Amino acid sequence: MSSKKILIPLIIIPLIILVGTIGFSYFDNFAPGDSFYLTMATVTTVGYGDIVPISPAGRLLASILSVLGIGAFVTTIPIIMFSLIEKSIRRVGKMKPRVKNHIIVCGYNPIAKKIISNLKDKKEKIVVITSNSEDASKLVEEGVHAVVGDPTEEDTLVKARVDVAKALLPVMDEDADNLLTTISSRTINKEIKIVAKVSQEKNISKLRKSGANEVFSPETLVGSMIAESAIK
Repeated sequence: MSSKKILIPLIIIPLIILVGTIGFSYFDNFAPGDSFYLTMATVTTVGYGDIVPISPAGRLLASILSVLGIGAFVTTIPIIMFSLIEKSIRRVGKMKPRVKNHIIVCGYNPIAKKIISNLKDKKEKIVVITSNSEDASKLVEEGVHAVVGDPTEEDTLVKARVDVAKALLPVMDEDADNLLTTISSRTINKEIKIVAKVSQEKNISKLRKSGANEVFSPETLVGSMIAESAIK
């Protein structure tokens, strides 16, 4: 949620209170302190005590303030609450997850989503690295650990706890990114199992030499599956 959406109601409420305070002072000749008290009692609808609007103009102002106050508070509270929750979720996406013996998925594309779904079905512990904070927020809401950052950078991999992970799956769209992620991960964790995706078959050997235990090409796999289905 943008800061502008939060800022607008936070400006409107003080403005309503200011208008009410000035209005009651002008219409009913109340002291500034009494006008402020009367405005707050009207806006919050808590009811009047010993001070009440006297003039017809003052009563009309009270009626208008009551409607505006209720509308402003009803609008503002959900916006602020949603903003706090959203910031909390985003903060989680930037924190180092407290997991080990987990599987790290690098990237968040259709292939990654399918992998995550399958791993969740198998009750595996998962950490997803994505550069998109909104994707990270969605993952956290779904109960999946997420780290916001660039998977090719060692600092990001450390946040995902690659040093204590059992497997890493670089499945980003670009082969170069998967290659760099494989190299960085292998540097940190010599024992981790790395299963990398490749788009161009000519890069399979490069990924194997860089430290990937297994390399797969989605197009090759699909082609093999279709061919096998046709033969059977």
